[in-house]
Amino acid sequence: MDDIVDTKNIPQHIAITMDGNGRWAKARHLPRSSGHQKGVQTVRKIVKHCNSLGIQVIPQINLLGHQSTLIRDQNGIAIKTKMRPLLANYPEFDETPEIKLPENYKWPNDDGLYTKSYCPLHPDVHEIVLAIVNELINVFGSKYFHAGMDEVFYIGNDNCPRCSGKSKAKLFADEVNLVNSFLKEKNVELMIWGDRMIDGFETGLGMWEASENNTHGSVDLIDKDVIITDWHYRTVTNTHDYFIKKGYRVITCPYNVTDVAIGNYENYKKYDSDLYLGLLQTIWTVSYTHLTLPTILLV
Repeated sequence: MDDIVDTKNIPQHIAITMDGNGRWAKARHLPRSSGHQKGVQTVRKIVKHCNSLGIQVIPQINLLGHQSTLIRDQNGIAIKTKMRPLLANYPEFDETPEIKLPENYKWPNDDGLYTKSYCPLHPDVHEIVLAIVNELINVFGSKYFHAGMDEVFYIGNDNCPRCSGKSKAKLFADEVNLVNSFLKEKNVELMIWGDRMIDGFETGLGMWEASENNTHGSVDLIDKDVIITDWHYRTVTNTHDYFIKKGYRVITCPYNVTDVAIGNYENYKKYDSDLYLGLLQTIWTVSYTHLTLPTILLV
């Protein structure tokens, strides 16, 4: 093994986003369920091998937002959009059913459609969502679980009979805390992206790396034992200080802009706090026939 893997220089954790099982089955003229069964078998092999190297594999899925996906051309430009399995199979969970997915997608658009969200107050949604979470926990056997929750633009929709008029910050925080409570019963720690907890107007970070739709107040409502993965790909920030002062454990998350990655990492290194947990390197790969996926390494 030593001639293949440098066992003295490996990450502590690897996070994996499950995707492609359905397409694998379709390409082989098999039912979709066969793809999921094959995916589970593959994950167990990966987990077993990683464990033998001392690497813990962390499952990651997108909860709340990112319930539809963008299909990109060879230049990385989103040209189409497609519903992900949760809303494709349970359309009644859609937070904004009145907004239809267009045949040809472009951004920006009149509906503010980036990706869809499920309604966190639908009475049946958590029976399905938490069953998915539970399955992933059982397959991966990790003590951490990453629930995504970034870029949630559709929340507290005025037309939703359950969410209309309610605080978007509280809706977001309640969903995070519900998942966190479920995981704590299984001795698993929750990780989420931190952008919805930052005021995009006050910080100048905008609507992507922060919130411009009034979810930022959730920073004072979310359980303090949730680990915040603080991604900033184009801007050197001091948001680590913000999260740590709020009492959260935080991890800095760069991508592919070298100066930004180095700048954010240097900022975090200077912060003397047990609440700073380290660096999470995100590596986004693009499938031009389907969607964009992250692989994240904690070192």
